[in-house]
Amino acid sequence: MFYEKIYSLTVDREVKIILWATPLKRHKEIFVNFEFLIKDSEENYFHAPIGPDHPKYWKLKNLDSEKAQLLQMEYCGISRKQLYAAMKEFDAFVGTGFNVTYNVKIQERIKSLKGIRLTQLSKVMINAR
Repeated sequence: MFYEKIYSLTVDREVKIILWATPLKRHKEIFVNFEFLIKDSEENYFHAPIGPDHPKYWKLKNLDSEKAQLLQMEYCGISRKQLYAAMKEFDAFVGTGFNVTYNVKIQERIKSLKGIRLTQLSKVMINAR
């Protein structure tokens, strides 16, 4: 089961959150994984926030899957409010009869998630394009 949500950020970037669920052996329990993809305005396709040309790429390769997923989440530029909204919509999509368990301990890590912040100079530069 897949659920996708696309957010447009203020810096001409779109972020796609993909939540995909795997039913566990118990029929009323679902295990959810996240994937975060980005697309800038001049690009045609979504891609991972940290690619081979990113300075944090080698750090990402040395992390376990959970920490790598959290690092991708931080670098995509999504805010905590947007992530919670996607999780809430996924819970509604699944229905009330299921116990949803998320792969990443998202609630512990999400406190530091701020999204992309713009200064006044950045706003002027974006509007000048």
